[in-house]
Amino acid sequence: MNIGIVTWYIYDNFGSVLQVYAMQQAIKKLGYENDIIKYHGNQYISKKRTDLTELYQRIIRKIKKAFGILEYKYFSYFKTEYQNRNIKFNDFRNNFLVFSKKYYNYNELVDNDEYDAYICGSDQIWSPALVDKFYYLDFVKNKNKTIAYAPSFGRSYINKDVSSSVKTLINNIRYLSIRENKGAKLIKELTGREAIVVLDPTFLLSADEWDKILIKPKEKKQYILCYFLGKISAWKYRKIIELQKRGNYELIIIANKINDLKYKSFSKINVGPGEFIGYVKNASIICTDSFHGIAFSIIFKKQFYAFLRFKDNEVNSQNSRVYNILEIFSLNSRLVFPEKEITDSDIYYKNIQEILNNQVLKSIDYLSSSLKNIKENIL
Repeated sequence: MNIGIVTWYIYDNFGSVLQVYAMQQAIKKLGYENDIIKYHGNQYISKKRTDLTELYQRIIRKIKKAFGILEYKYFSYFKTEYQNRNIKFNDFRNNFLVFSKKYYNYNELVDNDEYDAYICGSDQIWSPALVDKFYYLDFVKNKNKTIAYAPSFGRSYINKDVSSSVKTLINNIRYLSIRENKGAKLIKELTGREAIVVLDPTFLLSADEWDKILIKPKEKKQYILCYFLGKISAWKYRKIIELQKRGNYELIIIANKINDLKYKSFSKINVGPGEFIGYVKNASIICTDSFHGIAFSIIFKKQFYAFLRFKDNEVNSQNSRVYNILEIFSLNSRLVFPEKEITDSDIYYKNIQEILNNQVLKSIDYLSSSLKNIKENIL
């Protein structure tokens, strides 16, 4: 039986690339061949488009205004290093991911019937901010062959203008799971269906399995690893420095934004997926606002602190993802916010590992039984 996977993989984001690698490996361990379906088109129900030239010029204006001429000179450095990082992401995709042939239009997908089952997930492929029918497996004619594995809405609400379409799309999926409890609640409210909550695919591989693709960092001293998708604001930086002084650690920042170059002596831009895993595994402490930053911290049993990227009342807040993963593992105390002091208390992983083991078994059982049911029906 051959499986087609629909998910994000093209973005140079550690979480996106590593979750699809884990998804492929997990399905392979269950005994099934699988491809990532290579389709770069879109079938948006709703979208906001911005002219790229206008966007580029707007970014340059913001850089000049926010950082002045000195920091504007960093733009060339940032761009060059980011391009080198892009090469590492492409190398990872070429070396570790297995793709289908390329589909050039949606009709080719609709007419395709070469896969015995189709899986959509994980990551925020169901974000209500950009609803794309492709990521709901709308192109699959036989809906009994469809599985959703741990997709995420990323938010705590679904826009009214797309709720009817999302309801229809979800109802067409035979086997239904979601990554967050809030997502399961939204699905229940929208469709009346019960969606099982399963782990992100990255958890389906053990630390030993991740060791096989990591690249060990050159740093010899103990360090605090900082991986932030949002801005490293002044209050966040102060708390990081507090931690650094307590243990005389080095500081390493995996830079995602040009703003991170304010801390240029600590910043590393040219980091690929294998190096990212290596930095996480060898860190003494991890500070992050990233869902997958937290996920890999747990996988490698690291001491970590979870910073919130958004205010809870922000329209586009994605905090529910962070709250959910911390709640699953009873790690709410690791949340950091401006008025909270950072404690020196360690995370004891014995109980957490037991939770993880049980959640992994539950998640694999859902995936395995869904595929088995499809297999039995096509024989």
